[in-house]
Amino acid sequence: MKKIYITFLLVSMHVVAIAQDALMSQFNDENLNRNPGLAGVFRGDFIVNAIYRNQWAYLNAPINTAYIQAQNKILIKDGLRDFFTIGFNASKDVAGSLALQNTYANASLTFNKAIEHEHATYISLGFTGGAVQQSFDPTKIRSNNQFSNGAFDGSLDPKEFVFTNKINFNTLAAGVSLSGGLGNNNNTKYYIGAAAFNLNRPKTSYFSDAYVRKAIRYSFNAGLRFTLSNAWSLAFTGNYSSQSPFEETIGGASLTWRQPSVMPGAYFALTMGSYYRLNDAIIGLIRIDYKNYNLTCTYDIPNPEVSKWISNAGAFEVGIGYRGFKSKFNNQVLCPGFEDNNLNN
Repeated sequence: MKKIYITFLLVSMHVVAIAQDALMSQFNDENLNRNPGLAGVFRGDFIVNAIYRNQWAYLNAPINTAYIQAQNKILIKDGLRDFFTIGFNASKDVAGSLALQNTYANASLTFNKAIEHEHATYISLGFTGGAVQQSFDPTKIRSNNQFSNGAFDGSLDPKEFVFTNKINFNTLAAGVSLSGGLGNNNNTKYYIGAAAFNLNRPKTSYFSDAYVRKAIRYSFNAGLRFTLSNAWSLAFTGNYSSQSPFEETIGGASLTWRQPSVMPGAYFALTMGSYYRLNDAIIGLIRIDYKNYNLTCTYDIPNPEVSKWISNAGAFEVGIGYRGFKSKFNNQVLCPGFEDNNLNN
């Protein structure tokens, strides 16, 4: 019975985890999963980054998630400041004794419209669509029928009907954002956005039940960065998502020190921050930017209420990224970026 309970618990936890589309603690580096309208809101011409998350590592079957995204700006016409951003993002997570998997891949297209020159103000409208597969390993099912005289016997038929162990469906999403700078030298930067995912309400049942559909996820995003000096900047970012009946609120602050007076192309910065996921965990962050590369690490420290039920319930994430600059493109398009003004120096 203990084995049955553990299996049921792991299944239940994963069902809860995928009931609302998952977001990483490094949410600032997965903007395509937050809002396709945030695509292109970065300094540079293209960017690629990847994140790996390990949660509840002490379990025999912990939750492991991998995420990757890429964005590339395409100039519409020489002399114009408007551009398109094409993007791609994909993710896969595996968890539980049934090897439950959730895999998706999306493509996105965003139109970034310049509406004001001096402060590099842009309004961006984005759309994304893709394919999702959810599955589990039916051979790992453990049922009451496989216990004989109080002991588990894997040779016995579990006598559990499984209509299918794999489902596939497509998703659609749309989002919008407004970004720009404030002040004479754009020393204050901001972005605000909103998006809706699963607009087509796809079927997500492992049984022949057409009434089980994925709920729409609404996402709201905001960020504010202050340049404090030639070396220091302070940023506040947050994200709220609602996917009935679940909600997630995460936000916090980060402080960045940039090495001043370095030669062009030798950019170096160190960022430390703290975030809070409501009713779940405190998140510590450290990030290093060197030239066009970055490395980010975060660790989730769960609330006492969570730790009371699940010991060692922390989660570790590591992320890497690269951004590129094209000289011709750089000379013609304003960068509606949220990062440090000197990032490409």
